Amino acid sequence: MKRSVFNSGCGAALLLAAALATTAKASSHMDAPLITLDPAANTTDVYAFVDEDGGQKNLVVALGVYPFEEPGIGPNKYNFDDNVLYEIHVATGADVAAGRPTISYQFQFKTGFKTKGTILQSYLGVIQDIGDA
Repeated sequence: MKRSVFNSGCGAALLLAAALATTAKASSHMDAPLITLDPAANTTDVYAFVDEDGGQKNLVVALGVYPFEEPGIGPNKYNFDDNVLYEIHVATGADVAAGRPTISYQFQFKTGFKTKGTILQSYLGVIQDIGDA
């Protein structure tokens, strides 16, 4: 008898929780309308972790751009854009609560080719010579 009352109570609590639950809202990687025009500038994810090497702690940060990148296309299609200034802002201490960065890093890329006469992509064939890369 005690067990069936307990099970009934748990079932009622579960039904009440399900009835009161609201829809969760989240941001997508394409939430700003104008960013669809410039996917190279669309920051998708930022990953950060602390690495320790020889007693020295380092902050390691990785920045992802190009939402919905298809991995099957390979590494040759999604490059950082030479015309985009990428920024990572880091807040520590009191700056976290204040919502301001303690330090900011800016990255600007410039595409260069070792051999301008040969720009091979991985799906166009095998690299035959060291000068082909």
